Amino acid sequence: MPSYQTIHYIAPLDEPIETVASFAPRPDAAWRVICFPGTPSRKRIFSRIMRRAPDDIEMVVVQRPGFAKWHDEPVLSLDQQVKTIEPFLGEKRTIVLGVSYGGMLSLKSAITYPDQIEGVVSVAALLREAYPYARRLANLGDFDWANKMATRQARHVSAEIRGRREQLESLFSSLADLEKPVEIIHGNWDSLVPFKDADELQQMIGENANFTQVDFGTHWLEVQTPNQIYDAIRRVIRRVEST
Repeated sequence: MPSYQTIHYIAPLDEPIETVASFAPRPDAAWRVICFPGTPSRKRIFSRIMRRAPDDIEMVVVQRPGFAKWHDEPVLSLDQQVKTIEPFLGEKRTIVLGVSYGGMLSLKSAITYPDQIEGVVSVAALLREAYPYARRLANLGDFDWANKMATRQARHVSAEIRGRREQLESLFSSLADLEKPVEIIHGNWDSLVPFKDADELQQMIGENANFTQVDFGTHWLEVQTPNQIYDAIRRVIRRVEST
């Protein structure tokens, strides 16, 4: 199977930060796919997809700010989070893919970098709120006693889940103007993010969005069904190249 490597780089946030990415280089490939993990940004969950990277698609999975082991503080701004991918833009034709929390970031990045990003794959995107039991865990960050007991990673998860809420309406209002092909994938056995979020997301984007239901699909489609992820990537490429 094709190999991939871990690279360190400086993400050009307003306060630049060192982070890492999983990178499967394909020098002769015309297309690059940049992936945003969900929270807590475990890029190793993408290892199965990375091992299957085809010869004609270069794959990158970024470690989002706030989750490398040396990142002391969470990064709550969506505008700052999407800056993480800037060093990977411009060299090849580019699609962004986001999972769960990363689904919002994939859409945000396509709006932020319209000249460099040509399409989006949104996987199990967290649109509004997770199911109640998961939301209760995230909301523990509202309590000082919970923060004192929580790990650094858990505190950052709680902070960014809560911190995204006041930024959502601005993002949602811009989706109707997103003139890029978007493939939405969501499993009907997703136990974290409601299936209805995918339907609402499709309605927000309009005619540029296609929706694919994954039967018996869980929240971790990047692990469960990597081939369907690549099918969605290739659908975006075909849609772009046919215009």
